[in-house]
Amino acid sequence: MSTSAALHRAFKEGDVVLLRGKKDQVDGTLLKLQASKTTHTHRGVIDHANIIGKEVRQIVRSSKGFEYRVHEPTLAEYVRLTPRLVTPVRLPPPKQAHCSCAL
Repeated sequence: MSTSAALHRAFKEGDVVLLRGKKDQVDGTLLKLQASKTTHTHRGVIDHANIIGKEVRQIVRSSKGFEYRVHEPTLAEYVRLTPRLVTPVRLPPPKQAHCSCAL
């Protein structure tokens, strides 16, 4: 796909998008689009259905009237903004502590 074709692609359900305030240069909010869902921010509620069908860098409005620009996240943004899933490490009793160190 050429670069110009990628810029004019409309978002569809299941896409991951990055929402940034119209004038913000900060990270923004990463979300996976689902037509029946909404995203709540301190600046109002944003319906995912309003984003579906929009193109990259178009504007959507929250329920309070604040404007957000819709972006396709880069790999670096996706990695940085995706919540970490932590796997707890269960340590053996003290007598068997040497086993976990050998791994």
